[in-house]
Amino acid sequence: MTSLIDGYLNYRFGMRRASASRWGRLVFSMIPPLRLKLDYFGRHLVRSSGGRLLDVGCGNGDFVALAHTMGWEAEGVDPDHAAIDACRERGIAVTHGFIDDLAIEKRFSYWNAITMSHSLEHVPDPRGMLCRMFDMLTPGGTLWIALPNPAAIGARFYGLNWESYDVPRHLCLPSIDVLKSACREAGFDIVEVRRRGAHTGRLYRRSAEIARTRGGRWLSASSSIAGLLSLLTDTLATLSVRYAEENVVVARKSNNAITRNSA
Repeated sequence: MTSLIDGYLNYRFGMRRASASRWGRLVFSMIPPLRLKLDYFGRHLVRSSGGRLLDVGCGNGDFVALAHTMGWEAEGVDPDHAAIDACRERGIAVTHGFIDDLAIEKRFSYWNAITMSHSLEHVPDPRGMLCRMFDMLTPGGTLWIALPNPAAIGARFYGLNWESYDVPRHLCLPSIDVLKSACREAGFDIVEVRRRGAHTGRLYRRSAEIARTRGGRWLSASSSIAGLLSLLTDTLATLSVRYAEENVVVARKSNNAITRNSA
């Protein structure tokens, strides 16, 4: 299985994983839930030609390291001291703080791609953040965003026990329509929503554990309930973007766009 996965990742993202099987591309093209999961793993990026990538809220640097294997000149930014220490121990280029702490030349029309995995929901002013991301991208650049979906099946089933609410750390969970609209208002010309595929197993197990600690017996009585719900959600998330546990948006800046703050 690992060699098949590596074969697909090499094909899809230009990686060079040595154990890859050439059958991976064919196998996963026939299994959409897993193919979409692997596409998400590489954040739907195209084969790189050596562009610059910034991961906002990079955590321990796992994706920055992965992006390097995909051919990107990648670095991260994160406000957490432990995350920064973990990155630096691995030799990963990282800035401690927020995007305003980046070098001045990196704040305007510098990055070919910016990724934000579960970061936007922590921001007090998400619309303002989207405008900043737009200005930081080069013309033709890409912004990739993933964050919890407030219309998710898990949110409806588990209610306040849904792990992704994560109060008070999550400040805002916009719907997919609001998120798309905000991206367009920020200046992005092309805004696309990506299907998620298989992804719910751990989230539903954690939501069931939260329900158990709060006395929600019927929500946590059987692991088979979470298993069946996960199977249903993963199936629907393969067919539609509406009921996945995450909203995933890819927004592109046009080639002739003008960066506002540097104009």
